[in-house]
Amino acid sequence: MRLILILAIILPLQLFADERTWKFSTGVFYLSDRIYRGALIWPAASVMPMFGISYKNVSINGLGFQLNLPYHKFNFQMGLQYFNDGPPLIALQERKKDFRNQRQGVYDATFGIGWEFWPRFKLNINAAKAITTHHGFYSAVALQVPLIPFVSAGYLLALADTRANRYTYGPEAVAGLAHRDFNISLVLPFLPGKGVLITKYTTSRIHQTINKNASYVRPSDKPAVLSSMATWTF
Repeated sequence: MRLILILAIILPLQLFADERTWKFSTGVFYLSDRIYRGALIWPAASVMPMFGISYKNVSINGLGFQLNLPYHKFNFQMGLQYFNDGPPLIALQERKKDFRNQRQGVYDATFGIGWEFWPRFKLNINAAKAITTHHGFYSAVALQVPLIPFVSAGYLLALADTRANRYTYGPEAVAGLAHRDFNISLVLPFLPGKGVLITKYTTSRIHQTINKNASYVRPSDKPAVLSSMATWTF
């Protein structure tokens, strides 16, 4: 927590140290449902405003930050990310908390490497270590491939240790395969004011029968989420 407070004080000061090196982004994010690592946590539509600031290779968005270190066709990443399964900021449908919303908030230290090969083929390997709450470890491999102009398809496969899977799916969960995702993504960089619209349809499935039957999820859950994000950078 002390590290978080220090970063919250120092990084904003650095952002405004040189006007030529910082950028401000804003936008709006729509979700038909909310999922977390394959678990359906809020089966109702929501909207969330977005605000972010970046300084050179450091970006701050919400309650987290990320450092990007590009090298040739590779991009190395590290950062801090916060998650909680509470109600969305702007709910479009009424819903109360239930068995899906039993998790405490958690901060993850995140690490990753991205590799762009061939025209627009992207491979990402990511890892997250919880530094609060459950202290579990999570990792994922994701591949995104182009289909036609502006449209791509992606596949993600994730693994986690016992602590991370129990935090996500319930106290009965076990280590190993966590979930798999498949998505179709449409990116349109034609919004007024040089804005970008990113629309994505994602299906997610939890692996292992014992995890599908854990306390925070249901075997019948087969999330299919439509998301749309409009964003502008200044």
